[in-house]
Amino acid sequence: GGEAFAVPTFDSGADRSHRVLRSEAPRGVWALRSEIMEPDDANTLHSFWIARKGPWATFRFKDFQDCFSHSAGRFYNTDAVVTPNDQILGDGDGTTTQFQLRKRYGEDDYPSWRTVKLPKAGTVRVALDGVEAPSGWSVNTETGMVTFTVAPALGVQVTAGFEFEKVARFVGDFPSGA
Repeated sequence: GGEAFAVPTFDSGADRSHRVLRSEAPRGVWALRSEIMEPDDANTLHSFWIARKGPWATFRFKDFQDCFSHSAGRFYNTDAVVTPNDQILGDGDGTTTQFQLRKRYGEDDYPSWRTVKLPKAGTVRVALDGVEAPSGWSVNTETGMVTFTVAPALGVQVTAGFEFEKVARFVGDFPSGA
């Protein structure tokens, strides 16, 4: 629902409501239940939780409902393949060498874009005017910025495909089966 993005700050009727966008992307909540895990898995999770100091440190998290640059990968469809033409990053102008990874959601008349900052290492594929570019660029896996050694020429469409992760943190105490 809308609560994942915005919070009402004033509401005195449908025509006079005011909402403030808190985040460009929804915040997710994932529940872990250690009592239904195998003992070795629960111990591994507990060790990971301790290493992160509970909710203190963030970590990379793969949300299987939304972890691919293409929409076919949503809702646990892991058979779909990432292609270098999945998402449009922009058009070359002959001087710009950096392009931010992003993912489009929604219909043509009302799209929404998510900035992708945590691409999974080794999964990013880039194309120039629809032709895969296996070299001549690099990607920062902490910022999602693609940097070309030579700026794409004026009017050249830059696209990319990738897997990505999200920033997560534990909330509260470690779940126990007791």
